[in-house]
Amino acid sequence: MYRTVAAGLVLTAIAVLAPLSPGHSDGAPAPAPLPTAEVAQLPSGPPDRKQQPIPQPHIATSALERADSQMASSQVLKAFLEGVPYKIKNQGPWTREGSMTPIGLVREITLAEPIDTDMARWPVIVWKSAENTYQRYDYNAQYSNVTSAVIYLDNDLGVVSIAPGDGATVREGPGNSWIRSLPKGEGE
Repeated sequence: MYRTVAAGLVLTAIAVLAPLSPGHSDGAPAPAPLPTAEVAQLPSGPPDRKQQPIPQPHIATSALERADSQMASSQVLKAFLEGVPYKIKNQGPWTREGSMTPIGLVREITLAEPIDTDMARWPVIVWKSAENTYQRYDYNAQYSNVTSAVIYLDNDLGVVSIAPGDGATVREGPGNSWIRSLPKGEGE
């Protein structure tokens, strides 16, 4: 689940096993061949996770269009990206525990070039386990060497969190006293 400020996306790959081909050793005619279908070949050694595509969950076209519109109209995301193009690396529905109803969509983006942001109040979220929901905060920080980010999109509110990916440097500014008020274990 996507629950922390700097969460990454974790998707589970499902292996497809090829059926055994029919045949008879007693000389009897083989049954009519089954229709052919593409079947994934199992690797002979340990999986190379960098080479294997990550299966994407089905997302309704309307949800994708809404997310595209929310990202395009977000002033805070425009300020974060500073005009640098990006590609969507992964995306998936964002739901509450025990629910199939999406809060929105989570997108992991890869930037065309590294960016350094200004010191600003960036949106972040902290998952509130007891309430099975999130709380949005403004995090005063400057990010440098950002090459990827995770964007949380609420269906109703748009961009609610921008979390720089691994390798980014974070310089925290003043005014983040809300962090000290978090219960132990939240926001980590």
